[in-house]
Order: sequence, then C-alpha cells, then structure tokens
Amino acid sequence: MFTFTKTLSFKFGNTQYPNGGQYGPLFRRHLDIFYLKSGEVETNSDGITRKFCEGQIGLIYNEHVLSFNYSNNTSSKVLWCSIFDINITPGINTSIKSLPYSIT
Repeated sequence: MFTFTKTLSFKFGNTQYPNGGQYGPLFRRHLDIFYLKSGEVETNSDGITRKFCEGQIGLIYNEHVLSFNYSNNTSSKVLWCSIFDINITPGINTSIKSLPYSIT
C-alpha cells in the first residue's frame, strides 16, 4: 500500500500569531509538517505534548485530536503543510512515531 496517493488532500499555508493564540483542536486523522519561522509553539497530539522553538521543523501524525498553542506575548509565524484523512498502516505509523519529531 502506498502512503501517499493521488486522492490525498494536501494543503499549504502560512499563519502569523502576533500575540500568541491557539489553532485547533483538530479531530481528523492527518499528517502535519511545519516550519516555525519565529516564536514558540506547544503541540498536543493524542495526549503527547511537545514544544517547538524558532527555526525548528516539526512532523506530527495525529489520529484523534491535535492542537497548537502559540506562546502569549510572542509573535509566531508558521509555514505548514497538512495532509488530511491520510490512511497510514500500523507498520508505517510505528515508523513515523519513531522518527525525531523535530529538526533544528
């Protein structure tokens, strides 16, 4: 089975949170890849909390619930790609979860 197929919906964008803020919660299964150009963000994906700082690239596969909380009193800018309704087999899911969740 191929993880990436022609039927997947890829969405790209960039968002700025000039004084912090929240995105989510999202309840759909999807894969997020993002570059935190400035600021700080804390993600909560299926009960796992991670912190990201300026300049980091994040990779998150979410099955149930995901939220992004951008630090108050901090200007944050994020560039992102989301792939919604992705069907990842348990073997590939285990591989993704064993990858580092960020690149500095």
